[in-house]
Amino acid sequence: MNLFAKSEHAFGIEDNVTLTTFFVYVYDFKPPLWIQISFSQYPKLNLQQFFITFSSCFLLLLLVAAAAWKIKQKYDMYRRRQRLFVEMEQMASRPFSQVCVELDKCGSGAGVPAPVALEPCVGARAAVLSLLVRLPTGGTGRAPPLGGLAVASALVTLGQHAHKHAKPIRH
Repeated sequence: MNLFAKSEHAFGIEDNVTLTTFFVYVYDFKPPLWIQISFSQYPKLNLQQFFITFSSCFLLLLLVAAAAWKIKQKYDMYRRRQRLFVEMEQMASRPFSQVCVELDKCGSGAGVPAPVALEPCVGARAAVLSLLVRLPTGGTGRAPPLGGLAVASALVTLGQHAHKHAKPIRH
């Protein structure tokens, strides 16, 4: 058994990496043969290199996560815009018109009908107005089924007066 100590030989070391090569020649042997070769090296742990590698991997992982999050945000915004576009197309394809309605007092001495409910929309420029109205009798003088009362709802604008060119419709 031969041992080679570091103090006895000039081993080459650069940046904590050993550059020494050992050649082992085995000769003049007879069976049974038992060859055991082992190397034992305990290099010092370079803490600076470890922390630089660890920090680099952590920052790279953080950067990948941030990029994935930004991509997800952009995709969600794209889907939201597409859904809004489809909704706007559906709303634009529905028929619509503007009608001005004038309700008569019907000789009962009652004033202008008061709203049963007024639900403002976002921005408070429009609202859904619900009124309790009497259905027309059709000249028969008797009330339609259910007492001839109905709840009428309409989308109205708030804070603006009716256009002067619109003709009122009497019911």
